[in-house]
Amino acid sequence: MTSVRESIQRAFDHWKGKENDFSKIVLVPLLERMGFRDPHFTGGTKEAGIDVLYHEIIAPEDMPRFTGIQVKVEDITARVAGGVSPASLEPQIRQAFEKEVGFRGADAFTRISTLVICSIGRITLDARKEIEQGIHGDRRLGAPIRFWEGSDLASFIEKHWLDQFVRLLDLSLPPGIQQVFVQGDSLATGVALAKAGQNAAAIPLLKESLWNAALWLGTAHFQEHRNPTEMLRTAKALIEFEKDHYNQFWLAGYAEFRLDHYDEAVRYLKEALRVLDADQSEFVQKGPGFQERYLQALAMLIHIAKSQGQREETEELTTRYRNKFLFVTKELDYSPNALGQWEVTILGE
Repeated sequence: MTSVRESIQRAFDHWKGKENDFSKIVLVPLLERMGFRDPHFTGGTKEAGIDVLYHEIIAPEDMPRFTGIQVKVEDITARVAGGVSPASLEPQIRQAFEKEVGFRGADAFTRISTLVICSIGRITLDARKEIEQGIHGDRRLGAPIRFWEGSDLASFIEKHWLDQFVRLLDLSLPPGIQQVFVQGDSLATGVALAKAGQNAAAIPLLKESLWNAALWLGTAHFQEHRNPTEMLRTAKALIEFEKDHYNQFWLAGYAEFRLDHYDEAVRYLKEALRVLDADQSEFVQKGPGFQERYLQALAMLIHIAKSQGQREETEELTTRYRNKFLFVTKELDYSPNALGQWEVTILGE
């Protein structure tokens, strides 16, 4: 019986000769589901060796590290065989390592740290060796190369994106699994997969469902009665599953603030601001909702600093608040909502 992974790999034939389509329709959303930051298509006539670009935030400096992906929809083989050869890839590899990159919509300021050679088919050992040695050129700048071939991509999809991939292609799966994907959200799909013994595929869907449920549970508590105890419980559950998203830290900080647990509130709120600052994508930095939460976090920190007689901290935070408020109201043309009386007071000063 054909396995799920083999069924996925066979389905890649749909994208033979459609490199850009595969990059945009499959690879970008797959990388999003895997948790990488802002994967986006950069291919086409001006790709300069990079079809897809994403980044990660590396501690402790919170610096972005960019990875470029060169996508091929043919086998990559040694020079004596068919398919794409290392020699034909070398100019693109050099271009990729020399290209300046940055956050989407912003000026380029760095180069990639890693290049992934990605094929929906095979990448032979001889081809990998030639590519790694770079015998057809120079100027690699010492950056490493990784390889993803069709079997790797199929494994990623099985673990992280199976529900969407099946719906995308109306994929035929082994008996007992097919009916799972006829209808149903991630939770229903994950539960059905687990019951069918497909645990590797079930785990990411169940984790995603748990994360989404906790996220909306916290939001519902915030919008309905603003019950700080329930918000804090939910936020802590979210933090266990995702430590790289501002929302759960902001929610925990607000809950601790409402409970007058100021030391804990400061810790959570400053972490929320750190995460927001670390994500330099235009989506976050110019997203009114994100920036409104930023203002609200600063307002709570100002209130705490005032109550504890921290004069210098109060002045510094107030300056940050006023600068951010001007940015939100003038550049973003957005009228932020004050979270509480403590913020109204700052606006009136």
